[in-house]
Formats: sequence, C-alpha cells, structure tokens
Amino acid sequence: MEFRDLRYFIDLVESESYHATAQKNQVTQPAISAMVKRLEEECGVQLIFKRSSRAPLVITPAGQVLYKRAKNLVKEENSIKIEVKRANANNFRLGYSELAGKAWLASVITHLNQGRMLANIETKEENSHLLEQHLREGRFDVIVFSRLGSEPLTGSLRQGMGVSYLMDIAVENVHGVKAIPLVPSQRSYCYSSLGIRENFIPNEVQKQYLEILKKNQDLN
Repeated sequence: MEFRDLRYFIDLVESESYHATAQKNQVTQPAISAMVKRLEEECGVQLIFKRSSRAPLVITPAGQVLYKRAKNLVKEENSIKIEVKRANANNFRLGYSELAGKAWLASVITHLNQGRMLANIETKEENSHLLEQHLREGRFDVIVFSRLGSEPLTGSLRQGMGVSYLMDIAVENVHGVKAIPLVPSQRSYCYSSLGIRENFIPNEVQKQYLEILKKNQDLN
C-alpha cells in the first residue's frame, strides 16, 4: 500500500469525482481507477462503486474506514518529512504572541546575543490561536503564547453587537472597541506558555535555543 495511492483515494472520496481527482493530481482517470483496483485487491474488499455511469460514487463502510485511517497516515507522512528536514537544520523557528513577547523577548534576545546565536533564529509574532495551528502544521519549532480561554475577538464586537472577555492588550489598537476594566475581584490573570511541536526532535544546535527559552520561562 503506497502513500501515493492513499492520497489519491482521499481526494477521490472528498471530491466524489474521478475527473476532479485526476486533474488535481495531474494524472489520467484510468490511473485513478487503477489505484482503486489496487487498494481493493490489497484490502480484499470493495471500497467504492457506482450504481450507474451517471450515479454518484458510493463509499462502502470499508472505504470509509480506509479513508479515515488514510487521512491519519498521510498526516503522519507529512510530519515525518518535516521532522527529517528539520534534523539537519541549524536554524530555530520561534513564534510568539504580542503579550508573551513583551514579557520575555528582551531577556531571551540578551541571552542569545551573549551566545552569538541571534543569526540563526527566525521569529514571528502572531495571534495565539494562529500560533497553535501553525505549530501543529510544522511552521514553528516552538511557540510562546497567552490565552484566557475565550474566543478571539470577532467582527460582532467591532459592529457594537456583543461583549467578550479578553485581555487588555487584545483591544488596545482595535478601532471601535472599548475596554471596560474589571473590578479586582473579577480579574483573571493570564500566564504565557511554552509550546513545543509534538514530534520535534531537536538537534544539538536547536537544543541550545530550547534551553535558553526554558531558562527564561518565567512568563507571568
């Protein structure tokens, strides 16, 4: 069972079209039909069928199982490729939120500068929710982020249609949104966190960056 066939199968299930799947992967429709035949022979069960030439595709229960498992396998394949490429890299990719950056970035830069390590670190400021998503996608090795647990600022607030419980810094520069301070008994304090990509296996250079971040983890 090849990853290529699994990717084609995922596309076929999601598009429900041999033609669209072939176009997306720049192959012929007979190549997609051959993929289905190979997978069915390997699994020993029917995965997909059509009741007529104009009828929609029918995904059998076995096909649904293969689709779900294939999604996980392809995701893991992509993760493996990312980690293998990162193993020989001497750079370190760090994402941080605005609040977390203000709290600790100056101290971290000082330590990196002392060790002459600034040249190989890549930093980017993003919203905490995006940081977590991009960390999972492999765009960052490590992130430092802050979040109260509420939903991010939405368009309804800008239109005067609602109220949200957010950090002060989240509304400082947002036009049309007014922050109302809470009384001391209602305040909730936010603590920044260090997030490391699940499958990240740092090499010796990356370990040095990680150690500096951990030493400066007093992010309250």
